[in-house]
Amino acid sequence: EYKNSDSYNEALAETLLTRGEEKTELSYKLSSKKELDSDGLKDLEKSYKESYHKNVTIKKAVTMTAKLTETTDSGELSASREITVVKIENNWYIFGKVIEKFDLSQKG
Repeated sequence: EYKNSDSYNEALAETLLTRGEEKTELSYKLSSKKELDSDGLKDLEKSYKESYHKNVTIKKAVTMTAKLTETTDSGELSASREITVVKIENNWYIFGKVIEKFDLSQKG
C-alpha cells in the first residue's frame, strides 16, 4: 500500500529495508505523552469508520512524539513526528498511516 501511495519515498523505503553487508539498527524514543479525552476518542472512532467502514470502540488513546533513529556503519539517520496510539479491545495500535510521514534525514 505504501509503495503505491502518493507519499511513497524511495529513499526512505531503501533506508528502512536495507539489505546486504551493512549492519542496521532501528531504535525509537517516545516522549510528550498526552491522553485524549472522550471527545477525542469519539473523533478517532468516527475517523476510523470513515477510513475503514468499520465501527470500533476505542477504550483509550494517547498522542506522543516518536523519534525513529537508524544507525548503520556509515552514519545515523533520524526523524520525529507526533503519533497517536489507540487501545481497541485489549490491544494497542498505531492510529493511521505512519511510515510515510517519517522523513529520515542525515543527523548533523
